[in-house]
Amino acid sequence: MTSADGAEASRSGALRVFVAAGDPSGDVHGAMAVQAVRALCPDAWFYGLCGPAMRRAGVAQMVDSAGFSAIGVASALPKVPQLYALYASLKRHLLANHPDVVVLIDFPAFNMRLLRYVHRLGLKSVYYFPPASWRRTPSKPAEVLAELATRVATPFEWSAAVVRELGGAAEWVGHPVLDRYAGRPSEARARGLLSVPLTATPIAVLPGSRRQEIRYILPLLLSALALAEKRIPTILPLVSCGPQADRAALEAIVNRLSPRAIVTEDTIALLSASKAALTKSGTITLDAAVCGVPMVVTYAGSALDHLQYHLFAKGRLKYIAAPNILLDREVVPERIAGMGTPEHLCEALLPLIEEGEPRRAQQAGLAEAVELLGPPGASERVARMILDLAG
Repeated sequence: MTSADGAEASRSGALRVFVAAGDPSGDVHGAMAVQAVRALCPDAWFYGLCGPAMRRAGVAQMVDSAGFSAIGVASALPKVPQLYALYASLKRHLLANHPDVVVLIDFPAFNMRLLRYVHRLGLKSVYYFPPASWRRTPSKPAEVLAELATRVATPFEWSAAVVRELGGAAEWVGHPVLDRYAGRPSEARARGLLSVPLTATPIAVLPGSRRQEIRYILPLLLSALALAEKRIPTILPLVSCGPQADRAALEAIVNRLSPRAIVTEDTIALLSASKAALTKSGTITLDAAVCGVPMVVTYAGSALDHLQYHLFAKGRLKYIAAPNILLDREVVPERIAGMGTPEHLCEALLPLIEEGEPRRAQQAGLAEAVELLGPPGASERVARMILDLAG
């Protein structure tokens, strides 16, 4: 732990908020919530487990969350000892230094366990982006949240209703992705920011920032675009490199497979400039939806991850793209497992680049999905929940 532990963590007077966000998306959502709290209560002091976005927002970083996030058995198993050590360390800290409010953001495999301890200590808690919030029916995580969390802040209306039906205190706050992209640049401005030539057809490449995503998904997406370039030679890949990504590893793959590609950390400009996208599943598909960017979604991993998917997830997961999950129908092509090849991704992408019915139909579906996210202002609503809970 850093200097945030100890004397600073026990400072008195100001509102003290402990935060725990282990995923890159949770780090971004948390940073926006911190900024919203500070706009209403400038003296509020945040500290805890976070990444670069929350650190830039002024959170005192006790533990760097980079490297803790994992998807799939193969990438998760090596992190288990670290996570157990982290859990024990945070338990000791919370026991010795009671914050005014504990804010847990996503990262359910860790944060749901931490929530039990927070509840045992009698601390006030807000769980932001609760697990399984996309489900419209009661689930085990919803039952635990209803019992243990002081407040639940969820991005989906039905999720709040489920937790309330189970006796919990939940509020539909909306999704902060709407606020993040509210002031996005125009297409022309974004192309200028990224130095995209006027004659180019920019395509977003969104592989994610986890080590295994860069290793397995990025080559798949770039190989698909290499095939697409044979049909549309003006295609120019715009590759997203998240702040928690291993940029050297990412650029090594890009330089090998697509040396013309532009690599950037500015996802807002990247999506604003792009004609279409090839993307991994997850929160980033909502970012593309808010920007109205047609996309093809995939996911790839190790042989063990594929085995896990076929044995445990294939029958339970109807969709992997957030817009499809929200609408309960496929508006975004999903190409996974045997269909997750460069050839299949290329064939699904090409009709979305040219102006025509496939492109227009998906954009209409994306707009419909975005409507389900509610009005802007999610971060401010979460901020007011935190301040209200603190009294």
